[in-house]
Amino acid sequence: MDWIIGLALLLVGAIIGYFIAKQRVETSHTPSEEEAKQESTKQLFVQQASVQLDAAFSALASIEKQCNEARAQFEHFQSQLKTFSLDDGKQQDHFFGEQAAVYLRNAESGKLKESSQTTVQPRDYSGQSSGLLQPESASKTE
Repeated sequence: MDWIIGLALLLVGAIIGYFIAKQRVETSHTPSEEEAKQESTKQLFVQQASVQLDAAFSALASIEKQCNEARAQFEHFQSQLKTFSLDDGKQQDHFFGEQAAVYLRNAESGKLKESSQTTVQPRDYSGQSSGLLQPESASKTE
């Protein structure tokens, strides 16, 4: 009878040991909450980094476009400066057109402003002297 009790206790211990070992193996293979949290943080970081990189590349493309536009404007300005004639100081590209520019140039050169010098000063029509023009005798009326 003693050996049956010993054998029964051994069998019960083996069954309990089997379930404990099975539970430990399952918990060791499943990721813990902390590992899952770290993994989700890494994924979030990767997503945010990709969004930031996309925004940076779009900003860079916008800046490159603006630089190209500015370069084209500078080159146009430089080509306009090359057409400027230094001999007569007038631009070759006329604002009003060739015929109108010739007419305006001739009309301006024909009119000379007459200078007129007068020897008489205009009259002061105020009734009495006031302010600085008032004589000293009038200012001492007490």
